Amino acid sequence: MCFVWHMGARLWRWRRYILALYRKFIVDNVLFPRWNGTSDISVGMALAISALVGSNIVVSSIGVHDSTLLSARLSKLALVNAVPLFLGGRTNLWANSICGLSLANYGVLHRWLGRIFVVQSVTHGLLRAANSSWRFTAMEVTNLVVLCTIVMTSVLFIRRRFFELFLKSHSLLAFSLLALVWFHIKKGMNFATVCLSTTTTLWVTQFIYWAGNLFFRNVGGYRNGVNSLVPICRDGKSAELMSLQVSLRRPWRVRHGQYAYITIPSIPRAAFATLQSHPYLLAWASEEPSHLSKEVTFIVEGRNGFSDRLRQCTEPRSVIVDGPYDQNIELDNFDKVLFVANDVGIVAHLLAIRHLLHGHDDKTVRARRISLLWMLKEREQENIARQYLERLMGKDTRRIFTILICYPKSVISEGDATDHEIPRLFRTDTPLDLKWYFKTECSAEAGNMALSLCGTPQLEQHVRRALQRAFCDITLYTSAFKMDENMYSRELTRKIVRQDQISSVPLDI
Repeated sequence: MCFVWHMGARLWRWRRYILALYRKFIVDNVLFPRWNGTSDISVGMALAISALVGSNIVVSSIGVHDSTLLSARLSKLALVNAVPLFLGGRTNLWANSICGLSLANYGVLHRWLGRIFVVQSVTHGLLRAANSSWRFTAMEVTNLVVLCTIVMTSVLFIRRRFFELFLKSHSLLAFSLLALVWFHIKKGMNFATVCLSTTTTLWVTQFIYWAGNLFFRNVGGYRNGVNSLVPICRDGKSAELMSLQVSLRRPWRVRHGQYAYITIPSIPRAAFATLQSHPYLLAWASEEPSHLSKEVTFIVEGRNGFSDRLRQCTEPRSVIVDGPYDQNIELDNFDKVLFVANDVGIVAHLLAIRHLLHGHDDKTVRARRISLLWMLKEREQENIARQYLERLMGKDTRRIFTILICYPKSVISEGDATDHEIPRLFRTDTPLDLKWYFKTECSAEAGNMALSLCGTPQLEQHVRRALQRAFCDITLYTSAFKMDENMYSRELTRKIVRQDQISSVPLDI
């Protein structure tokens, strides 16, 4: 008993280091980096997926002696797996707000639960069809067709190429399948009824919440409207970036990490524009004495489709705003916070930095050191967030906020100095060793440290690898906004980031 007590006390003293190792090698250690449109698979997520698949296999096979019993067991397991499939959705009400799952983690679990559900449902149908005393009815055929359609429309290529079609069709097909399963099962107070009732309750609750929020944000008072659409920059190798400023009918209580779905019914050359809604991350918001913002700003990356037609909006237009929704990232309890981004990923950090600066002045957060590492292709890209960084520096009365911008070789010498330099902003074209930089930031002040990351998959890999090699107690958070990778951005990251040798930056930061 005494030995157990001493071991427990020792583990309690070492809890910080144990948790740091757990985060470093389980939570933040990525086995399979994400593609464009997917999510990272970390060691912890891989273990969770393996446990999920393994438990379904074990439960479906224990005590099963014939195909009839296996078919019945698979049908019950499919109904159980259908329940968490409806935890997320457009509002992500249950998954994020209540269960605490991030958008990325729930997306991975949703896809794997969906695959398991499809395999179990199809196997259940085939086993029943193999029984000579049973034949497919019109209801079973319809169920199978809807299920196969969901699978085909959920392929990564379809999700990426026809995003709007995927969102609308996936929701409609999921609702149709839920209704068909209700007709398929036997009525009465049984296991299937309980599972379907739970699933239906989750879906109806989210639908009511979404419809009520949409009605409240867009009905009554003045209309939501696009105040201005201003091009920010275009470097010739990536899409044009635009600042979309929206005046709100109902003021928001803005928090960092929020996003909203934007619909512009009168957008030029857009068929069924009222049915098209696109998610954008909130970049900035007006500051009011009531802490409610009446104007919000989104940074839109011009591509094909909606954003391409959005550039033709030369006059104010009414807009339907569905949101705000958010991802809960709490940075208030960290003494040091480092923000890392490349290109347009900076928009994920601006409101978080503003929140920490306000909290530092009001003594409501612990942050004593705030740093921003921003990797860019050209000097022109500073226009993405220059006006907002100037405002943030104006709020930094105690000089705790520092910015380091990294460029490829020779970019700095090509550009002229700007007219109004931002204080405590440093630029370098020296290849940066992230391991050295993270250790420098971690040892600059006492206390715990968090790193908030929003970048391309290549940058995410470099950051995670550097954190593992740095052996510092740094908690990593990734943004819900996932940037896409291309050949140019991948090559750019290789030029800016160097981890094979320690390269000190000749700046006193």
